Order: sequence, then structure tokens, then C-alpha cells
Amino acid sequence: RVRAGDERDHLRRRHAVNRTGGRLMGIFDSFRTVVTNMLWGRNNDMIAMLWANQIMLGKKTFAQVPKLLKEKVKEILVDAGFPELAEE
Repeated sequence: RVRAGDERDHLRRRHAVNRTGGRLMGIFDSFRTVVTNMLWGRNNDMIAMLWANQIMLGKKTFAQVPKLLKEKVKEILVDAGFPELAEE
């Protein structure tokens, strides 16, 4: 036989596990969305901007830019006044 107090404790523990799992699932869903967007071409403008900034800082070269992003990175570099950095 289960006492009322034991049942409440069981429900409290179950609810705590669900809250933690929900938080972790939310983080996982966010990560999955970012990766999916990167793979299927969404948010490429932001990634191209990051590449352009790295090139302007001298940390990367235009030759290192992935093929899918080269056109957009070149456009950003030219607009920023650095067309010479957009040459391979």
C-alpha cells in the first residue's frame, strides 16, 4: 500500500526529471537547428561574414573559404573595401 506522502514524493521526483530532460532537449533542438541551417544553406550570410572578418584580420585566406561561400565572402570583402583580399 502506498501512503499519500510517498506518492507526492514520487511525483515530485518525476517532475524534476522531466524538467531537466526538457531543458536538455531544448538545447539539443537548438543545436540541431543550427547544424541543419548550416548544411541546407540557411544562415550562410552570417557564416560568410565570419569568414570575411577572419580574412580581414589576416587569420584566414580567401583560398581557405569553402566553395559554397566564396561568392558571398567575395561580395562582402568588396563591399568592405578589400577587393584585393578576395583574390586566390
